[in-house]
Amino acid sequence: MNAQPRTCWFMTIEEYLAFEAQSDARHEFVAGEVHALAGSSERHQIIVFNIASGLRERARELGCRVLMNDVKLQTVEDFIYYPDVMVVCDPVDDDPYVKKRPIFLVEVLSPSTASTDRREKMIYYRNIPSMLCYLVVHQDERKLERHWRDDTGDPWEFDLLLESHNSRIMIPGLDIELTFDEVYEGVQFDASR
Repeated sequence: MNAQPRTCWFMTIEEYLAFEAQSDARHEFVAGEVHALAGSSERHQIIVFNIASGLRERARELGCRVLMNDVKLQTVEDFIYYPDVMVVCDPVDDDPYVKKRPIFLVEVLSPSTASTDRREKMIYYRNIPSMLCYLVVHQDERKLERHWRDDTGDPWEFDLLLESHNSRIMIPGLDIELTFDEVYEGVQFDASR
């Protein structure tokens, strides 16, 4: 499409959606800026798959869908992201490419996305009325950051979960728990850490 690759450029949301439908690569839309996304590591993909697999059966029982990587999330009119894992339960949220009402989102940290996942995305994800839990997963150590609230809309709470806790990680709205072993199954860590 373009002779020179660019990492960021400006479009309207309509131009972005048309462009993204034809693009072989993924791009996020942030207030008119279009940002190309880098590929992910094998470790990143294993963690994403582990989490999605751990949620799938319970989500299906509740009539929810577990989506990974390639379905867009529109947080507010001018912001569209690609969460690593998304659980959507609202049957009206049925656009096949863009979701607006998830209850659970996961981002696996990468060096290039860590600050965005922890600040910008956290702010916008927590402002989605249907959202009950945002899980930030470290891929270089067994550590999770859980932002959550119950379905009454109480204020958001935060837990930093370390491997030493190895307790179950409750996912509000799905009434399911994951363990560190489930999240990090098949992931090798440097023994010196």
